Amino acid sequence: MIIFSSDFSSYWKFLSTFVTKTEQMEERHYGVWVSNKAELIVTEMVWMYFEKLSDDAVKVMVRVEEQGEDCTLFTRNDGITRMPFPKDLTQEYLPSSQEMKVNGHTLVKAEDIEMCEPYDMPTLDHPDQLAERLTEWRLGTVVGYDDVKKNIIVQVQTPRNCVIYMVANGMYYLRTAIAVNANEGTFFYQNIHLCSDPRIGKWAFYFSPDNRNEVTGIPTLDMHRFHTDSLDYDFDKGCYWRIVSTTPDLIHLYDTRGKDYYVARKTIEEDRHYEWIKYPGKKDM
Repeated sequence: MIIFSSDFSSYWKFLSTFVTKTEQMEERHYGVWVSNKAELIVTEMVWMYFEKLSDDAVKVMVRVEEQGEDCTLFTRNDGITRMPFPKDLTQEYLPSSQEMKVNGHTLVKAEDIEMCEPYDMPTLDHPDQLAERLTEWRLGTVVGYDDVKKNIIVQVQTPRNCVIYMVANGMYYLRTAIAVNANEGTFFYQNIHLCSDPRIGKWAFYFSPDNRNEVTGIPTLDMHRFHTDSLDYDFDKGCYWRIVSTTPDLIHLYDTRGKDYYVARKTIEEDRHYEWIKYPGKKDM
């Protein structure tokens, strides 16, 4: 879940209409695909790709079906370049190995996802449901853009991963993250983290050297860190968001960097969701 500051709320235009899915992306392709030098996220309407060109350069591309596309080259030393979406991009699904080949990189599937229609998500009725609600309430795709300022945000939250492409007012925030929920809170680890925000002097350039194993694996949680007030953050250990308070429709978390997060139950009237992703095990209506 992303909480927008008031600086952004005046001009974000949220999309609410569905269009025909691309012929190349069948349902069997929906999900998260990874290698040590690339990561791909595919939903019915969104295609987002992170490619490590070198230890000092990562290219990130996003396409929202029949709405638009964008591309950013993020470098460690030479700055950031926003450029047209590549015309020579190659992609091939390999049925025999069930792998995806993009720009010469062979990716394995780390997570399957399934799309669904909007619905009223269940309330939180007992502390033993916290892990389930933290996962389900976050699911879905949010898309926003400003044609005049050329600002864009595309965020996809799956049951295990959260990816975002955000360019707004000179700020770049491009990242993938593994999110694992427990009844004590959320473990959040950014395996790809590219950020430049001149307003607050923030800069980050990180692409996990063990990206494939980290995204396909299951993190071992240090449960003690859900109960500490330490404000340290370690890329190798991730960040722990602990539960502060709950209501049947809202969960308040606090992370080890001193930030508050709020996860709200979604209903069928939710107007910020561009796509809905099915919670694993949820029965069809």
